[in-house]
Amino acid sequence: MFKSIYRDIEYYIRTGNSLDKIIIVNVAVYIFFFLVFLGIKIFNLSVGPDAAISESLIKMYVALNADFIFDLKHPWVFITHMFFHQGFFHILFNMLILFFLGRITGDLLGDSRVFPLYIMAGLCSAIFYLLATNLVGMGGIALGASGAIMGVVAAAGMVAPEFEIRLILLGRVRLKYIVLAFILIDLFSVAQGGSNWGGSIGHLGGAAFGLFYIFLMQSRGIDLARPIINWVDGINSPIKEKKRKESFKAKVIYNKAGIKKPARKGSGNLDTDVDLQEEVDRILDKIKAVGYDQLTEEEKETLFIASKKDN
Repeated sequence: MFKSIYRDIEYYIRTGNSLDKIIIVNVAVYIFFFLVFLGIKIFNLSVGPDAAISESLIKMYVALNADFIFDLKHPWVFITHMFFHQGFFHILFNMLILFFLGRITGDLLGDSRVFPLYIMAGLCSAIFYLLATNLVGMGGIALGASGAIMGVVAAAGMVAPEFEIRLILLGRVRLKYIVLAFILIDLFSVAQGGSNWGGSIGHLGGAAFGLFYIFLMQSRGIDLARPIINWVDGINSPIKEKKRKESFKAKVIYNKAGIKKPARKGSGNLDTDVDLQEEVDRILDKIKAVGYDQLTEEEKETLFIASKKDN
């Protein structure tokens, strides 16, 4: 049974999109630390004057600490904190939001931009958290993917504000109102000064980055994710090239006379990258105006082709 589960996970890691891989990593990290903390409790490792390990000690070196100097001395926490969750419902709620709303971001911006956006929004969330907590002299730690997810969700809301999602009990709701609701919840939490005040500031920081990221793309044509995309491509290109050589087979099409001609690239009339990009821009404008559900099947297929091509 466990071997079968391992094969399934390995398959999704190899063939899944960036969103699937982010979710798998988050769940794997949660299970790992759940087992570690369970072992600490079972064997009483954190009990006694000579105890050298405890849950709080581990969290200190995985989560983001309000002590900025400590974080600089342990820089990995800027990344690890956005994959580390405490409590089943904490990770469940975060991964459900990421799964349902993150797909929209991947479909509209391209799968290759999901991971960079997640990481950059998480880093921006960390900066907002540290600035806020140090400004008021508040201690504590920050953990979880909420800030990074807020960036992904806010980006989707800005790209396709009229996109409609069916919610239980509420019916069809436009994406812009869902994003606005998340932001208002965090603003209310900040105003109330609750126990998660610093975390709410971090969430707003992640959302701010998502909005800023799309603003730069739409108004200036600047893609802040490009350096990370190029870095990931540099790592993957040798692997992809090897697989391409192993699986390559010449594809030809025969006309009625039996004469071979090269297979046509793209779909429909989209023969070049320029034509495809122009069509995608037109479709994105249509989504903003009337919503995703008003697209034709051909337009939805074009978005799908563009997202795969950008990967």
